Amino acid sequence: MLPRVLLIVDDNQLWLNILSRFFSMYGYAIHTAKTCTEAVKSAQTHHPDCLLLDYHLLDGKGAKVCRAIR
Repeated sequence: MLPRVLLIVDDNQLWLNILSRFFSMYGYAIHTAKTCTEAVKSAQTHHPDCLLLDYHLLDGKGAKVCRAIR
């Protein structure tokens, strides 16, 4: 069985580290992004099963990411 893929998007490196460690303990393959642009590119490349998204990012709102990958 393939690992579930999780994309974590947050502009705070501490949160990215904490959440990455937590979910990797449960077998998720983790990808991270710090901006809306990085998140959309990563989603197109890695096709995550789930997206954990901070709403207020440096280059826009999380809704922008949701609209782009929808």
